[in-house]
Amino acid sequence: MLIGKSIYYKAFDSISHPKLIHKLKSYGISGNVLGWIENFLSGCTQCTRVGSSVSNMQYLSSGVIQGSCLGPLLFVLYINDVVKLFDEHCVAKLSADDLKMYMDANLPDCTTTLQGYLDKLATWSDTWQLTISCKKCSVLQVGKGENNQVYCLTSQPITATDVVKDLGVYVDKHLKLADHIQHIVTNASKRASLIHKCFISKDTSTMVRAFTVYVLPFLEYASYVWSPTLFIERH
Repeated sequence: MLIGKSIYYKAFDSISHPKLIHKLKSYGISGNVLGWIENFLSGCTQCTRVGSSVSNMQYLSSGVIQGSCLGPLLFVLYINDVVKLFDEHCVAKLSADDLKMYMDANLPDCTTTLQGYLDKLATWSDTWQLTISCKKCSVLQVGKGENNQVYCLTSQPITATDVVKDLGVYVDKHLKLADHIQHIVTNASKRASLIHKCFISKDTSTMVRAFTVYVLPFLEYASYVWSPTLFIERH
C-alpha cells in the first residue's frame, strides 16, 4: 500500500523557528554555525507587489526561504526524523515535502497496523506544527485484491485510487504505466500543435529547436522509469 503525496500544507512556510533551532541543537549543531542560522531566520520580511503597488512589510515568524540555498536544507533537517515513526513493517520514503508509506497488505492486521502508523504521523505533525493536507493524500493498493478499507488521517478519510501520480509519473495498482504514457503523449501532442500554430515561420530548424525546448523535455522526463516497460512485457 502506498500513501502519497505532498502531504504537508504550505510546508516551507510553516516551519516553527524555535522548534527548528531545537532540532538543529539535537543534531549537534552549535556555536557560530547555529548563531549564523539563527541570524539567517530572524528579521526576515516580505511584501506583496501588484503592478507598481507594494504592500506593507510583514515580519516572518515562521518558515524558511524557498529561493535560498539554505532554506530547503533546513526544511529537510526539520522533517527528517518523521521516518523514525515507522518500523520494519512499514517503509517510509521522503522527497522534499512528499512522504510515501508502504507495507505488505498480506501481513496480519495490516489495516489496523497501517492506521496506527497514520495516527502516529498525525500526532507528529501536530507536535511539530506541520499541517497535513489530506486532500493531497491517497491510498493505492497494489495487486488484484479490492481495497475496501477506509483509512483516516487527522480524522479525515483518505481517498482510495487505482492510479496515483508520484513525482510526476502516473502508476496504477498493477504497476503499469499506460496511464502515464497516454498522459504525456496527449500533452506532447497539444504542445506540438500549439507551437505549429503560434510560430509564423515554419522553418525546419526553428521548428526542431522549438520542439527540442518545449516538447522533448516533457517526453523524456522520468523516461528511465516508464520507457522500458513495454519492452519488458513483450519479452
